[in-house]
Amino acid sequence: MKLSSILSLVLVLQLVPSVGLAIPSTAPCKPDKPWTLSSKGPCDIVFIGDDATQGWTEKGKGLEVWAKSFAEGPYKAINCGMAGDRTEHVLWRLDQGQLDGVSPKVVVLMIGTANTVRRSRLEEPPLDTILGIQAILGNLRRRYPSVKVILHPIPPASATATDERRIRSDTINAVLRKLADGKNVLWCDFNKRLVPQKFTRPNYEAWAKALPPYLDFALGRSQKAPKRAAPPMETALPIGHATTNAEVAIYWLNNANPKVERRLLKKREEICILLLRAKYKLGMESVNEKKEERMREAIDEYYSFKNEFPDSKYTKEADKMYAEASKFVTEISEEP
Repeated sequence: MKLSSILSLVLVLQLVPSVGLAIPSTAPCKPDKPWTLSSKGPCDIVFIGDDATQGWTEKGKGLEVWAKSFAEGPYKAINCGMAGDRTEHVLWRLDQGQLDGVSPKVVVLMIGTANTVRRSRLEEPPLDTILGIQAILGNLRRRYPSVKVILHPIPPASATATDERRIRSDTINAVLRKLADGKNVLWCDFNKRLVPQKFTRPNYEAWAKALPPYLDFALGRSQKAPKRAAPPMETALPIGHATTNAEVAIYWLNNANPKVERRLLKKREEICILLLRAKYKLGMESVNEKKEERMREAIDEYYSFKNEFPDSKYTKEADKMYAEASKFVTEISEEP
């Protein structure tokens, strides 16, 4: 197993919860503040997010840009942004009917800042944030099957590339963009145009300038998708029920950020057991021929783990996963 294929989980991978534990970022949670809408009634475009999105309709921030770009003209929109919202709050608002009667054609989504800035990486590992955003995409797809989502990365929390918060959000964004397929979910990254940390008028002007090509494509006014709307299709991940937590974990583990690898060297054992857990869980969640294939992959991962860590504190757990996977593969091979 290559070291680079293991050391990808973002900054401190041992902070990822064990398989099966509840993940706060994916569980709808009532926020402290009620929701508000910038306007009511049917509307083609809805903005969903946290402080930055709420700022669109606040005086001294984005209000004047909003009035010119989205309150009138070709892009009539409503703003559902709420300062302080984390992914679980957005999920709660959707479940409580925030968009009932709106039926948007396009959702502009920028979320995750509050997850990463207002929670330490101990409280919320980066994988949890990704899964929370993924849950929002799945929720929107179930409610509005034809909706197009313009997905933004988490904006930079610091101007310093080595800042811990910046590394955390940058690494999340590197995986987040893989949720875009260029058709139903469009990736719109304009972070390089932003002034880090605070959303002021220049940032809203950059945002308003970046959106029109994506909105035109999402609304069917243009047949040409923006060039950077999606990664290559072979690396795009599906959203909603089709993608399991284990699949996301394995994807993350196999796409390392070289800048982070040195920090993870001392946590290699924890990272390796996480990879085994993820592959085993993915096998358990699969069906038919795919289940056998993935169980065999989990067995291979077990052998790699045992070879490198023969006296690991995770040996009992690893042996149990191996026994279950081997039992399934043996039963399949003995079938007529």
